[in-house]
Amino acid sequence: MEENKNAVPEELLEKDEQSFFDFQLIYTTLILNWKWFVFSLIVCLGAAYAYLRYTTPMYQAYAKLLIKDDERSPRGNSIQNAANLGLITNSNGIDNEMELLTSHSIAEASVRDLKIYVNYFMEGKVRDHELYRTQPFNIDVDAAHLNRLDVPMRIIIEKTSVGYSITGTYYVTLTEGRVDGPFTINKSVSQIPTVINTKAGTISITRNMLSMVKDLNEGQILKVKISSPKMAAYKYIRNLAVNQTSKTTTIAQLTLEDQIPQRAIDYLKQMAVAYNRQANEDKNEIAQKTESFINSRLEKINAELGSTERSEE
Repeated sequence: MEENKNAVPEELLEKDEQSFFDFQLIYTTLILNWKWFVFSLIVCLGAAYAYLRYTTPMYQAYAKLLIKDDERSPRGNSIQNAANLGLITNSNGIDNEMELLTSHSIAEASVRDLKIYVNYFMEGKVRDHELYRTQPFNIDVDAAHLNRLDVPMRIIIEKTSVGYSITGTYYVTLTEGRVDGPFTINKSVSQIPTVINTKAGTISITRNMLSMVKDLNEGQILKVKISSPKMAAYKYIRNLAVNQTSKTTTIAQLTLEDQIPQRAIDYLKQMAVAYNRQANEDKNEIAQKTESFINSRLEKINAELGSTERSEE
């Protein structure tokens, strides 16, 4: 028994010595290799700086939508402000309305109304800077060919000493989803507005009267990307999240991620407008069909009553 009692403290001492020896080894390793640790820290900080410097930041815009029942209140104003939007639905379930808010038809209508299927970029030394509402020119394609842009059209406008140099590439959609191209654009104009006729449609270039920047400086380059509204809508559907704030309320919260905060706010506003417009169109269609049905029944009743009166006479 005494031998066992003496053996236990000796084992503990050996463990303490071993742990103390390991601590000394770690400490010595850190001291001898401090340069590598400093070098690793510098590399990590440099990589983080490069990521933050060259990665485009993403912003989130929020909006709360009140979904009302048609039986309880009439359809009213849909937009209160960017943070509190009021919607009145054409169905009774908030789950159905949340699905409708993420539908492609509403997204495409919103994109078409705001014309955000066109992206503008100002060329920079490090990276191109995307513009929204501040571009000096507005560029668009005629409506007949806009939906057929299965491949985005890219245009470059450069200010020269004698005018503007307009270059670009585009594709033409053929039957069965096939595309032909690429075709090039190479035109010099002395002034803007101007029109360019291509196989993919008519391109119109006008001045943006709402922008504080009225023109490009000599040598400055404006890059433009034009997509079909159908293709551009998928981006906003992918970045949009619709959630119910509480199980006891009929308020839905929308969260949209975008590189430009103002564009995200404008999209949420226009989405409410497009939703109400489509709901009104559905109601008008139902009302017209109901009126047509009632009129047809009245005509039959009048015809039957007239035949009955004639038979009685």
